[in-house]
Amino acid sequence: KKAGVEPNVITYNSLISACEKGGQWEKALEVFAGMKKAGVEPNVITYSSLISACEKGGQWEKALEVFAGMKKAGVEPDVITYNSLISACEKGGQWEKALEVFAGMKKAGVEPDVITYSSLISACEKGGQWEKALEVFAGMKKAGVEPDVITYSSLISACEKGGQWEKALEVFAGMKKAGVEPDVITCNVLLNALWGDRQYANAIFFVEKVFTGDNLPSGCSISGNLSVLDLHGTSPGSAKCLTLVWLSAVEESFNKNQTSRPPDKIKIVTGWGKHSDAYGKSEVKDGVESILDSLSSPFRVPEQNPGILVAPAHEVLRWFAQLRQKACLEDVRFHECAVHVLQMPPERGASFWQDDPNAHTPDVEASVGPAMFHQAADLDKLSVANLRCLAKQLGCKGYSKLRKSALVTLIMLETADNPIALP
Repeated sequence: KKAGVEPNVITYNSLISACEKGGQWEKALEVFAGMKKAGVEPNVITYSSLISACEKGGQWEKALEVFAGMKKAGVEPDVITYNSLISACEKGGQWEKALEVFAGMKKAGVEPDVITYSSLISACEKGGQWEKALEVFAGMKKAGVEPDVITYSSLISACEKGGQWEKALEVFAGMKKAGVEPDVITCNVLLNALWGDRQYANAIFFVEKVFTGDNLPSGCSISGNLSVLDLHGTSPGSAKCLTLVWLSAVEESFNKNQTSRPPDKIKIVTGWGKHSDAYGKSEVKDGVESILDSLSSPFRVPEQNPGILVAPAHEVLRWFAQLRQKACLEDVRFHECAVHVLQMPPERGASFWQDDPNAHTPDVEASVGPAMFHQAADLDKLSVANLRCLAKQLGCKGYSKLRKSALVTLIMLETADNPIALP
């Protein structure tokens, strides 16, 4: 302008886009105001960039204002405009507004793409609307739009927040069937869903199968001699699972190498919340500490570093021995109680079968296939739906919760060494 060169629409669009990329939404609005004052007509790119700037700045109401001005000026929004607006509503926690914008988009004849649907599912997830998220996903598939890893991750997260671990597993199974490879975010949210609803065995099985070798969350690592577990990049659920699986590997390593000298100390690096939403508050750290405390472990947080848990190796060895002794005693107690319950007269109309529902058998200790390990410890949550996940060729009808729990306990003790199958 100082050189006497008049800026045009491309100039202003570039400037607004620069403000958007730099997170300067207020500057972007100032440039837009100057553009209108100079008599330069904004186009669809101008408005889309401006809405995106408001979205990145967390200004969903401003984004809607800009969109209203766009419509009033007679500029037709495109898919990029709508995506930015839906994303602005999503980031602002306005799932109903996001659905309104989506409805207007379809009414205007603008075809939604994978970004549209992913943002909409994420908006429902943030609003705690897992059923709506599944509805949107169903509409996406009906429209012939192929979901990507972001879509599936958002949908699994929506199920997790709604306490729907079975739905989360269904979505994950559909993802694998569709040939979409899960990323670390997918695995983290799925493990949160499983662990959050006390599906510990499924969660641990998942960690053992998925988080192996180099396929660990970004930032997470395990030292070559297993003496250090770094949990950076994990979610609370995956951190707890990884900790248990790693401890099991450490114990196995100690048992195999009894003649060699173990490392002096065993460390778990959790971080202390430097990059958390609430500075200094780490859900991963709190979760790992909680599970280790519940197991009466020797791990402690040193004063000089609040982001790690440390234990002398000889104390860890002693702790492993105590845990094995306790586990044996619990197995005996579980077995005695289960047998006692199952020897009681059955409920009227109750039946149990394997393979063929017409071939009932009282032989509850027969081989019933892969079983989840920890379900029997949670009597209140056990249901027929849970029981179906315990073995692929097992059925029961009319059993009380107590009898189901006893049955599962025997299955657990008989098949604890078998691989666990995800339903």
